[in-house]
Amino acid sequence: MPDMGSFRVVGAVLFVVISTAVVADAKCVQFWAGLCPGNADCMCTTGAACVATEANTSSPEWIAAGAKGCAGSCRKVEHDKCTGSTTCLFDVGPCSGPAPPPPPPPPPHPGPPPPGGEPFGPDVSSYQGDVNWKDVKAARAGFGIVKATEGLSVKDAYFSKNWAGMREAGIAARGAYHFGHPGESATAQADTFTRTVGKVSSGEFYVLDIETATSKARGNLTALADVASWSADFVKAVMSSQGVPPRKVWVYTGAWFWDPNAGGSSALSAHPLWVSGYSAEPPMPKGWDSWTMWQYTDKGSISGVSGASDMSKFHGSQTSLQLLVA
Repeated sequence: MPDMGSFRVVGAVLFVVISTAVVADAKCVQFWAGLCPGNADCMCTTGAACVATEANTSSPEWIAAGAKGCAGSCRKVEHDKCTGSTTCLFDVGPCSGPAPPPPPPPPPHPGPPPPGGEPFGPDVSSYQGDVNWKDVKAARAGFGIVKATEGLSVKDAYFSKNWAGMREAGIAARGAYHFGHPGESATAQADTFTRTVGKVSSGEFYVLDIETATSKARGNLTALADVASWSADFVKAVMSSQGVPPRKVWVYTGAWFWDPNAGGSSALSAHPLWVSGYSAEPPMPKGWDSWTMWQYTDKGSISGVSGASDMSKFHGSQTSLQLLVA
């Protein structure tokens, strides 16, 4: 049997020092019994001492020849491959039998926690496939936004399912967005959008997503003034046909698009701004004094949505968000 070494008490912590000796019969006592997988196996050769590799720093317990199992953490393993001597230093708790099973893993986090505790939520389209909105709700999302239409005639394949799913799950604030193409009629696109979404109820709102200056059909670029005026015509058509105020028709854009393509126009300043920008602070486009919602990442994660998702946060409390879209 190897020399079991000695026990030393340092403060309130018990350290166990185990030094190996030459094992004549070449039988190696495995001090850790495989509890530091892959890097703490006791190795032995005929006529040589047991030599241990560097130990894992999260070993749940230690086991020495003839000793009881003690709950604790493996702090350090020192070994000399030349002499075959190994010193194992453990920080252990009271010997009370085998260590308890590890605690269950924590539940998945819904993504980067928004600063200040503001409401957060995903925006999705057919790209994300099926969304479990009950799981999104359980992940503490304060809102959800889904794609409804694009251009003159494209309806998102998952819109109806997402829109109904958010309502059924009790997502507190729900938005539907249209991906606009300024090269084609604003009023015709607004009509396609509102016919697809229908009347919004309390807690729901429309969104114009304006991030391209092209026509979906022809791909032609539009002039700076055209992007601003087209966007204004679109939101006016939505408000007129649906009888809703500006606070119920939001605008999604970013400084990276609005400033160079719409000249930083203030034509939509009365509408809540959902700003896009993946930086430490939301980069403000010209034309608005403040932002209402900030899309801060396109690589977020939240229960209920497969893979990466756009994530945003509201600039205020959950109560103020719900009052805004009431």
